[in-house]
Amino acid sequence: MRRFLAVVAVLVSLPAGAMPQEEKREQMVWLRDLATARTMAEREWRLTVLFFYGDVAGDGDARKHHKHIDNLFKDDNLKKYTRDFIGVRVSCHTYPDEARRYGAVKGPMLVILGPDGKELGKSLSCDVGTLTMVLGRFASDFAPMPVPWRCDFGYAISEARLLRGLVLVCGHEKDCKTCQQAQEMLVTRRMVVPRRRLVCVRLEKKEHAEKLKELGIGVFPHLTLIRPGKKPEDAPKTVVNRAWPGNVKSLATIVEEQLKVIDDEK
Repeated sequence: MRRFLAVVAVLVSLPAGAMPQEEKREQMVWLRDLATARTMAEREWRLTVLFFYGDVAGDGDARKHHKHIDNLFKDDNLKKYTRDFIGVRVSCHTYPDEARRYGAVKGPMLVILGPDGKELGKSLSCDVGTLTMVLGRFASDFAPMPVPWRCDFGYAISEARLLRGLVLVCGHEKDCKTCQQAQEMLVTRRMVVPRRRLVCVRLEKKEHAEKLKELGIGVFPHLTLIRPGKKPEDAPKTVVNRAWPGNVKSLATIVEEQLKVIDDEK
């Protein structure tokens, strides 16, 4: 009984509008500034959902649209996706250029942007069923996943060739915290897209001494990117061979630059 009264006392003492931290995470936080949202999306490498309301001529239906979207995101089917997105409410009247860019001269309309600001999709139907399907698909596409480490180097080269990608070799020392932290970068949101064309191989210092020596890996943690030949008989080429980058953004940039070289080739 005393424990129950203590819990009640804590809840009563919360300021108006406050809520437990777990409940806060289930609410879609809506911004009104597009520039701020884009900066956050790039920094946190998250998706953005733009909610266009009203119309270019005037905001006659703005209040109705706001209420509709608030009710939608109270639904349990949509709550689970709110952590993956940064929400922005955009007035068609206040931002007519943005509205026309996405074909939203009249709301309500939702537009999904990737972390880099590119349009991924849009929905004119703002109902629970449609939004659950749309948000769910893009959330799963950009959700961090565990790294499927390969141990067969030859197989990794063949797999990377099929993907028109790269073999990422992570040289590491067993039980090294710095090496573990380096590998955790691959599981972040920022690496979700580049990793789709990476085949990751982890070589431990003691167990793979000969292979590490062959690749010129002597500092740990170490990053090596190997580009497979266009044909099976072509020799693979090491395109990056350096100490592991100090942050996720640098790692992603290095990988993306090498993937762009592959894409630019005819």
